[in-house]
Amino acid sequence: MVKRKIDKVTLKESEPADQQVKSLADLVSESDHDSQSDAPSDDNSNHSGESDEEEEDEEEQDEKAGASKPNKQSLSAQDVQVARETAEYFKSNIFKLQIDELLSTVNPSDKHVKKLEKVLHKLHALISSVPATSPLSLTEAEDLIASISRKIAIPFSNPKPARDVKYFFQYLTPEKINVIGGFSLKTAIKRPDGNSIDLNLLMPSSILQDKDYLNYRYFHKRSFYLAYLASRLQELAKSQDLPFVFTYKYLNDDPLKPVLRVSSTAGKGDYHFASTKSAIYISVSALETTFDPKKLAIDRNAIRVQLPKSSDPNLLPPTVLYNSAILSDLTVAPYLRFLHAASSDCAAFKDACKLARLWLYQRGFSSSASKGGFGHFEWAMLMAILLKGGSAQGSKVLLSGYSSYQLFKATLEFIQANDLTNGRLEFSFTGAKYVMNSANTGVPVVVDNEYKLNIFYNMSAWSYNYLRHEAAVTCDLLSDLVRDRFDSIFLKNITKPEIRYDTFFKIDLPIPDEDLSYTPFEKIKYPSYKKYFTSKLYRILSQGLGIRTKQIALLTKDTPQWGLDRRRMHEVKHGDYVLVGLVLNDQECERLVTFGPDAEHVEETKAFRNFWGNKAELRRFQDGSIKEAVVWAANPNKLIVNSICQYLIDRHLGGELASTLKFDHDKLLRVLQQDGGSSSSRALFQAKQSAFQKLVYFIQEIKELPLRVNAVYGTSSSLRDTSLGLPLPFDLQSDDSVASGVIEFESSSKWPDDIDAVEKLKTAFLLKLEEVLNNSNDYKASTGVEDDFMDGAAVSIGFLQVLTGDGYAFKLRVATYKDALLYTKLDTKAGPHSANLALQYKQKYLSCISHTRVIHTLSLRFPFYSSAVRLVKSWFNAHLLTGQMSEEAIELLTLVPFLDSAPYLPPSSGMTGFTRTLEFLSTWNWRDDPIILDVDKQSDRTRDADAKQVTSGVEGTRMDNALYLKLVDSFKKLRETDPVLSHAPLFIGTRHDITGVAWTRNSEVKGTIRGKLVAARMTALARKTVEVLTLSRVTAKERIRHVFEPSVGDYDLVIYTRGNNRAASTGSAKDSGFKNLGKRFPKSPEELAAKTCKPVDALYHELSAMYKDTIIFFKGTLGVEQNNNIIGGVWYRDVVDARQFKIGLGFNSIPASAVSGSSGHKKAKTGGNNSATTMVVLNKEAILKEIENLGGDLIDEIELK
Repeated sequence: MVKRKIDKVTLKESEPADQQVKSLADLVSESDHDSQSDAPSDDNSNHSGESDEEEEDEEEQDEKAGASKPNKQSLSAQDVQVARETAEYFKSNIFKLQIDELLSTVNPSDKHVKKLEKVLHKLHALISSVPATSPLSLTEAEDLIASISRKIAIPFSNPKPARDVKYFFQYLTPEKINVIGGFSLKTAIKRPDGNSIDLNLLMPSSILQDKDYLNYRYFHKRSFYLAYLASRLQELAKSQDLPFVFTYKYLNDDPLKPVLRVSSTAGKGDYHFASTKSAIYISVSALETTFDPKKLAIDRNAIRVQLPKSSDPNLLPPTVLYNSAILSDLTVAPYLRFLHAASSDCAAFKDACKLARLWLYQRGFSSSASKGGFGHFEWAMLMAILLKGGSAQGSKVLLSGYSSYQLFKATLEFIQANDLTNGRLEFSFTGAKYVMNSANTGVPVVVDNEYKLNIFYNMSAWSYNYLRHEAAVTCDLLSDLVRDRFDSIFLKNITKPEIRYDTFFKIDLPIPDEDLSYTPFEKIKYPSYKKYFTSKLYRILSQGLGIRTKQIALLTKDTPQWGLDRRRMHEVKHGDYVLVGLVLNDQECERLVTFGPDAEHVEETKAFRNFWGNKAELRRFQDGSIKEAVVWAANPNKLIVNSICQYLIDRHLGGELASTLKFDHDKLLRVLQQDGGSSSSRALFQAKQSAFQKLVYFIQEIKELPLRVNAVYGTSSSLRDTSLGLPLPFDLQSDDSVASGVIEFESSSKWPDDIDAVEKLKTAFLLKLEEVLNNSNDYKASTGVEDDFMDGAAVSIGFLQVLTGDGYAFKLRVATYKDALLYTKLDTKAGPHSANLALQYKQKYLSCISHTRVIHTLSLRFPFYSSAVRLVKSWFNAHLLTGQMSEEAIELLTLVPFLDSAPYLPPSSGMTGFTRTLEFLSTWNWRDDPIILDVDKQSDRTRDADAKQVTSGVEGTRMDNALYLKLVDSFKKLRETDPVLSHAPLFIGTRHDITGVAWTRNSEVKGTIRGKLVAARMTALARKTVEVLTLSRVTAKERIRHVFEPSVGDYDLVIYTRGNNRAASTGSAKDSGFKNLGKRFPKSPEELAAKTCKPVDALYHELSAMYKDTIIFFKGTLGVEQNNNIIGGVWYRDVVDARQFKIGLGFNSIPASAVSGSSGHKKAKTGGNNSATTMVVLNKEAILKEIENLGGDLIDEIELK
């Protein structure tokens, strides 16, 4: 029954219908809401008016009725109520099921949990048996450790205690041994890199004195406690033959807080837990009453550095990180109780924490300072706080009756909507309130009023901004009512820098002892040198880049674990680096000028010049203003932001450090290296556009024609900024040197009803246009006809070729409103042998016009789309796929990361647009998933004011639902009518192409084989390319070579050519060795035809037509460094097998007996009436000879596999 199926998704965490919440504005904190039952099924069961017995009877009757009888029973009130509640609490029923499935998948294995619990019990017993010590001096403490094991050192942090310290060290049995973290809360999930289980020991208060919070004394005593424990545990483990391995590691990469890491050797014993991929971290903390929290507040100093006698003691800076490290130890126990209380009060708390833990992991966040300082603990604490309050009025932001989805989403909305650097969240265990600050603190503040701890103290300014950015993106994805965004939110890992950032670079970390700027004052402010350096670098880059960037990420590696025989692990060693990732503002990042203050602002001007140095200069601008400014030089092989970063690092951090910068991501641009001088690609495309528009205006003003020209449309890639070669003036060797267009005359009823007559009349119009153009001083025109423009049509198509004084060439054809109807009639007459002339006409005239207009508009909206699509075309060309994939289809594929950018912002560099396109192709299930693009919709950031604003800039979350459903329905119908994908394996639907196959349709007889083969190869190559692009151990030069070098080993035959070299691919004007001779057009049409001829392309098309039933041909360029083009071929498998001879086989054959046993042929099978003498096989040698004769001197070598 339908009712039974709906009951299976009834929410355990659902609330009564009268408590439904539509928005955050509706949230209330009434006590009766918190106390309502979480299981309303008993009340709702009466809505249907049926008992359980009646339901069972109905179910039995339905089963007896059989599947042939339709189920006419309508949904009950309970069914409607459950569906409504599910949509409210989990966005939709499908989303609810996805979350349930996800949670069941990520939960740790019960077998592993039981094993880990057994290990924890054993460790508890071992720790409890460790003997206490008497109070010891430093020397006595070190001697005691050495007497137990000389291979164990005390992990004192820097500076280690002086030899004459007066305080004592001691070990006493812990007050409490608690399992903390996700394992304790039951919020742990399975992770590929393994899980961590936290075991915390509370040191007895008698060990510590009131002043131990000063000058590292607490941390020194803590280190001895840990070292003594490690020595005893290692001794006990050895005596009991336990498989435990003990090492040190910094807790959350904090050099003040070493912990004891316990792992296991491989084995199958009771205490072998290596198979769980887990490690146990034993940390040491103190009771919450040990120190007065007020003395460790964020504005207090707890490290007394010796000052000159005349200095004011108040000059000592606050030791925020030091104080917070101590307070975080004091609050372990109370916060553990706080989190357990929250999980008890809110049934969905644990599941929400699991969702958040997975979300954070997929985005690279954790509690470690090197990974942002925001992990599961910070999320759980924030959610528990918001269950108590959090608004400016102190009311609750989250309600205890929320589902896990609602808790997750509302917490994200709080993060992205509230800037905790301009305000702070003050909380206690009974309530919380958001309070505005008088000034920006630079770091987020969520402060405990009782213990004075900022629980976000480990976050940096950059990581908090990035967290808010990711929260905003996810909120927009969760608000998408059209597409399913579950995978983008929870299942997709987005930590690969080559895909995540628009550009990134690496800079070596200096050795702390060699950095003179790391003074004693800085050391007490930043105990971690990595945090000091990254904070300093962030301040420099954020000030220098300004609005050019949206986000800056500074990533370092966690300090690795180390053996017990070493005091500490050096936080930085030679070879360590900072990875700087930039998310760019596509409208600002490539500006050539950095504007400073007006000249009359003296103080600001002085600061600007001090920051920028000799680069700063005073300039007058077109609006009359006089400002300080910095001007940057454009470099086609390097982004301007990277040039800025290099200069800033050189100026503020030194030339030696600047010399370590590695801009590997930029080097992909060298694939598009052109002979365009200093001109940018955008300027060159605009120049050709301007020349075309000038020609259009001239033609539209011509009065000598019988019909007025309504419009002239561009249909070439160079007129939509996507040609592989740059449109250089007087260049006739690039891939689109002669751009095509379509002339549209005003309508007339006098056009003939015969297609031949229509085409001849068009040619007459073009001859008149040629005459007028040649009479002008700006143009040189010639008219011609083509017999092969429409495949399979015995019609000559006229064209007008125009050369402009600016150095550009255009080829124009004429379209009329009657053409489509006349070509359809030809198709009807031809019957089943039709060449699909109507479809060809639509593609070459109508679809090309709309496609060019759309792509050109989008290339203006997304400034880096042009370079991205040119890189993608280079990749398709390098892997011999350009002949099988239309360039229009490639352009639409490259639009995916721009128009449907989730979970990223649209790319703001050509390299990132390229890598994201390949990442999409590598995972695209084109058999079952269509590409649907809303190409005419404005940016998601320009929506109506009354609608909810998109805060992140992510594109594709507000698609037109009617269009989406229409295209989905078209895809389903296509797959129903063509289940074997014989016509169109790839579906790319837009508003202008509802069929989705305008640019991906197969027209050949064996298109079903060719289309699926090309699509599968595209996916496999993209998957391998992404692997190479994201390999860190590959050099930039090797990466480019592997990405853009074809794998010819997969082809049955390879034709190496001599002609149509790299100049045809790059657009380089290399007509002669003299520049003054290259800047002219050919003097005659014959010379022009010779200059624009592409012999390898002609050979490819000739071979494809001649052997269309025998070989699938592929065309491309042989690597980045080489010039020669190659043609690869794959035999159709059905022509390779031996078969019975008959007339009209369709391919060159030879008796099977003549080639028996030779390579490349399958042995002839005989039997029955088939004689071996009448069996034939494909005559490969003869075909190769035919190809060699056809290609002549153009072919250098043919290789047969």
